[in-house]
Amino acid sequence: MTKSKGVGRGGKRCGAGRPEGSKNKRSHAAELVARAKAEALTMPVDWLLKRLNDAELSPEYRDKIAALVAPYTAPRLSSVAITKRPAQMDDAEIAELIGLTEEDMLRLGIGRDKWPRPLH
Repeated sequence: MTKSKGVGRGGKRCGAGRPEGSKNKRSHAAELVARAKAEALTMPVDWLLKRLNDAELSPEYRDKIAALVAPYTAPRLSSVAITKRPAQMDDAEIAELIGLTEEDMLRLGIGRDKWPRPLH
């Protein structure tokens, strides 16, 4: 049995990859922005922000503009709650966390035969 040349072997391959000197998307976008600013052109986000602050436009239209511009001007909210580690919490915070956990378990039906447990 003969092995074909280059199959299953790592390393550089002739002609593989992006051509040398080609531009990536980021440098191309930065170049376009720089050219637009040099020619004193209005960028789309800047134009929308000016329209957003125009009091003569209807509030409904301005709401739509705000929804369009928001992803470019403000970060997205995190979908993950950031909490302290129990070692960093005081007693009241730990008690609140335990209470919330017990409520969630009841709501989900986990341990219904055990909860709520007597306090004393």
